[in-house]
Amino acid sequence: MAEATQKATKDLISFVEGVRYADRKHSDGIAVPAGVGVWPSYNNLGAAQHVTVQARFVYGSGGTSAKFYLQSSLDNELTWFDVICFAFTNQSKRFIAAASLGMEEANPEAIEDGELMNNTARQGVLGDVFRVKYVIVGDYVDSRISMSGIAKSF
Repeated sequence: MAEATQKATKDLISFVEGVRYADRKHSDGIAVPAGVGVWPSYNNLGAAQHVTVQARFVYGSGGTSAKFYLQSSLDNELTWFDVICFAFTNQSKRFIAAASLGMEEANPEAIEDGELMNNTARQGVLGDVFRVKYVIVGDYVDSRISMSGIAKSF
């Protein structure tokens, strides 16, 4: 079990850090245009029962809002649902959030893709595939996002 936990932890860290802001990470002063997109999915986490993710946004100028959703899938990436939502505006911030299987939702929920409330985490549901979806409104200049995380199996 310890080996599986170490592998899951290493895999999520590689997933999130390996695609830091993907094609929209511009620390050299290039404008970051508005848009919606996803970072590549990562599907080798196996039985992750808990995820903790940190998002750090360094604000330069411009832009209106930037949301980053850690998403998961239960059906081989056909549909996605939000696990964690990080929301930023026009100031530098760092957020940490966690989601676990051990905390059950009381009622069934509609599947959401990019609809989780700002700076919240859904508890009770994790798939074995993860990705990051972003929704950026307005063009950011000299701004960047970095994310890192761990996944655990108990």
